[in-house]
Amino acid sequence: MQKMYVNPELENEAFFTMIHTDSLGGLRAAGITRSTHNNYGPDLRKWRSFPYYTLNVILENGKGSFRNEAGFQSEVIYGDCFLTFPGVNHLYGPGSNEYWNEMYVSYSGEIFDVCYAQKYFCPEQPAWRLTDPVLWIDRLTSLLRGPRPSTKMAVAVEASRFLCLLFEMIDAAQPLFAGPTHHDWFDQACLLLTRDLRKVDLLAIARELGMSYPSFRLNFTRRAGMPPYQYREQKRIEVAREMLINNPSKLHKEIAFSLGYSRGDHFSNQFKKHTGMLPREYQKKFGGKELR
Repeated sequence: MQKMYVNPELENEAFFTMIHTDSLGGLRAAGITRSTHNNYGPDLRKWRSFPYYTLNVILENGKGSFRNEAGFQSEVIYGDCFLTFPGVNHLYGPGSNEYWNEMYVSYSGEIFDVCYAQKYFCPEQPAWRLTDPVLWIDRLTSLLRGPRPSTKMAVAVEASRFLCLLFEMIDAAQPLFAGPTHHDWFDQACLLLTRDLRKVDLLAIARELGMSYPSFRLNFTRRAGMPPYQYREQKRIEVAREMLINNPSKLHKEIAFSLGYSRGDHFSNQFKKHTGMLPREYQKKFGGKELR
C-alpha cells in the first residue's frame, strides 16, 4: 500500500528555513505545500523567478502544470518532479478544481552553479517522472528532516548529500518532454533511434532524453521488450524488406550500404536472422507483391 504524504486537509508544513548558506553550497528552505487553483494566497499561475534553485516533487493527489520561459511546458502529476533556475521565469500550479501537493527544497551555491553551467540540469529539460515515487520521496524526506547543520563543514556535507541524491533520482527517472500535455519519452526515443538508419550514437540519444545510457537501456528494454540497438535493427530490416520488394533492379549491396551496413554479407546474415531468408530469396518470393 502506498504512503499518502498529503491529503486535502493537510496544512502547509515548513521543514526548515536557513537564510544564510555557505558560498560553496547549501540548502535554504524545504517543506510541503498544498494549494488549490487561485487559492487566497499569491496566484501560483503567474510568471515569476527566484534568485536560487528549487526542486519540486508532486505528492499524492497533486496535479497541475509547469512551464518556463525556455519553452518547456508539461502537465505534472503525482511522482513528477521539476527544477527551477535562478533568474529563469517559470509558472506552475494546479488547474481549476485541482489540488497542488508538493514537497519543495530551495538551494544555492557554487557546486550547483557548476552543475548548471555544465548542463547537468537545464531549463530546456527540467522535469522528470519518478519510476518509484515512494522510494525517492522517502529518501528526500529523510535528508530534509535530518538535524540542521551547525558548522560550515556540516552545511557543505548536507549540500553534497543533496546533490548526490538529486543526481541519483534524476538518473533513475523518465524525462518529461515539452508540450501542451505530457509526451512520453519512449515515443521520442523510438523516433531518435530511427531518424538516421545509416548511423546511430546511443550515448547521444540517452543524453538527449536526459538519461544515462544504462538507465536508458534498462527503461527502453522494459517498454519495448528488447534493447534499443535490437529495436533499431528490427526497423532497419523492415525498411530493407520494403526496398527489396519495391526496387527489384537494385543490388542487395546497394541496399545494405544505404542502411549503414559496411559489408553485404553482414546485411545478409542479419536479414536472414530476422526473416528466415536471404535477401535474394526474399526478393524472389515477394518481389512485385504488396508487403503486409
